[in-house]
Amino acid sequence: MKKYQNLINLIDKRDTFLLTSHVSPDGDSIGSLLGLKYLLEPYAKEIDIILADPVPEYLRFLNGTDDIHLYEELDFKMNKKDYDLYFTLDCGTLERIGEVQQLISADEKIINIDHHGDNNEYGVYNYVDSTVSATGELIYNLAIELGSNYQVDFGMAITTAIITDTGNFKYSNTSSETHRIIADMLELGVDTQKIIKQVYGTESYSSLRLKGEALNNLQIAAQQQIAWISINQETLDHLGATWEDTEGLVNYPRSLKDVEVGILFKEVGFNKTRVSFRSNTYFPVDEFAHEFGGGGHSRAAGCTIQLPLIEAEELVIDKLESKF
Repeated sequence: MKKYQNLINLIDKRDTFLLTSHVSPDGDSIGSLLGLKYLLEPYAKEIDIILADPVPEYLRFLNGTDDIHLYEELDFKMNKKDYDLYFTLDCGTLERIGEVQQLISADEKIINIDHHGDNNEYGVYNYVDSTVSATGELIYNLAIELGSNYQVDFGMAITTAIITDTGNFKYSNTSSETHRIIADMLELGVDTQKIIKQVYGTESYSSLRLKGEALNNLQIAAQQQIAWISINQETLDHLGATWEDTEGLVNYPRSLKDVEVGILFKEVGFNKTRVSFRSNTYFPVDEFAHEFGGGGHSRAAGCTIQLPLIEAEELVIDKLESKF
């Protein structure tokens, strides 16, 4: 039996679908959502993609992003729809979709597709595989089982998902299968150079200034095994930057020689701090993030702490130092 046969049977019998993913969407979430949308279109009367947070500007080059709705902008009619199936992509827990959870009328309609090892399998069907590099790989595998005649827009979306979640193939989650999928995408006509340029090679003036400010305040602990940077709202306002400009900043402290864990602290609201963790070789940051109600992968994870920036920073660093 094919891995996705139960899902394929469901898709054949249903025709209204809601697609969503996690708060603070990234390349894998957006690419996977668009890829799945293209696969479902031949089966659907209606497909809505709804997110709690907007599509980042650096991903707006992908066709289809203009059709993604923001939860806070929904009209009353869309808020009251009852979809046949709800697809959650790239989310270890249902809570990760944020306010969009209010649109789900029944848990038994949830299809959970994800590659996080700590996924708690909250769907009626759970397609979870932590061995793949990105959720985009799972959407590609679904396309193969469906026998879809996918086109370049699908390929651009899936390739973006994979390139971003592998750090342009730098991370340890890159496998031989990952490269085989990319080879298929290249044969399809996908412009990988355009994707890499849009994601990694295009910076705004405010983004570059923010990097300078952040690196100027780089801190270390535990004999330089821990490094971190912190960004507050005042700094963003002063530089004319946005939270979107912090994308990728967490990789700078991780790149410091001898560092095992790099961290980015972001003051995203009153008494609310988002924390991103990255590790290099052995420290399981997903397990550490669990201690604060977060999660992710063993080398990339995050959490939200209901404390002011400075207090959250002290709490996390003190606890992390005790593990080294």
